[in-house]
Amino acid sequence: MKITRSYALKKFKKEIGQANHFLITILVGLDGVKSGKVEKNDEFSAAWNPKDVVASAERSRIYTIKASLAWVVDCLDMYLRLCNRKPRLLSEELSNKFNGTGHSVYEKYKLVSDEYAVNDIDKAVVDLLICWRNRMVHFDADNDISKESRNVVATILGEDESVKKTHLDIVQMMDSFDRKGCPRFKEMTFMTSKTISFVESLDKILLDEVDVLTALDDILSSELKRNQQIFNGIFSTVGDKRRQKIIQFIKNCGFVEIEDSSKDVNMFIDFISNISYKEAKDKLLSGTLKK
Repeated sequence: MKITRSYALKKFKKEIGQANHFLITILVGLDGVKSGKVEKNDEFSAAWNPKDVVASAERSRIYTIKASLAWVVDCLDMYLRLCNRKPRLLSEELSNKFNGTGHSVYEKYKLVSDEYAVNDIDKAVVDLLICWRNRMVHFDADNDISKESRNVVATILGEDESVKKTHLDIVQMMDSFDRKGCPRFKEMTFMTSKTISFVESLDKILLDEVDVLTALDDILSSELKRNQQIFNGIFSTVGDKRRQKIIQFIKNCGFVEIEDSSKDVNMFIDFISNISYKEAKDKLLSGTLKK
């Protein structure tokens, strides 16, 4: 058995959705407002009547990008927090340090990026994303990216062929950040894409180190304890039929796929396939389905 995608990643992907697509959809609409091609619906007649439509559209554009910055960073924060909950993906030592970061997204990011060998460009861009969000959203914030990240952005990123194809002006981007200006559309979509890449890469690294049997027990225990209907559906059956339902449930969770099976995992699934309804209930109360 192999965990190919964590619950944390599944939730992150669901929440962040098509962030870049949503952003460009709103900005296309604002360009229509700015050019006068879009007319307001009757329901907005009393609520929207700006003296300067062009200026209003431009301010709304900045607001939209700021909101996107906040949303992407919040999704990253959610992912990192979930990695520290059952089924926990962080080591006990790192988890203890993680618990001391409070509400700081940046401190959480620094802990995991210093610990794990995630792509340097992805790490640097996420550093930029968080600090830029803080500058745009928090009053009087003056967060700055690390010297290492700034060096990666200025050198490696400037030479990266995939970045060159986007026609992103790195010097202009960093100048805007240093002046506390609002990111441009292209800069925002670039940072969003690199954040998704950062999370996906980190997830693979974390899953390679996790104990599969412990993670599987955490997943089944928490989900079956939370959902009585699913529990009844599985434990009202016996033997092979129950085993098939358990395996199907694991697959349907979306963050575990069965590719190959170890002896310990097979024994674990066999065990819970043969215990009584009451035994399963009692075990869930203790927080584990293991023997």
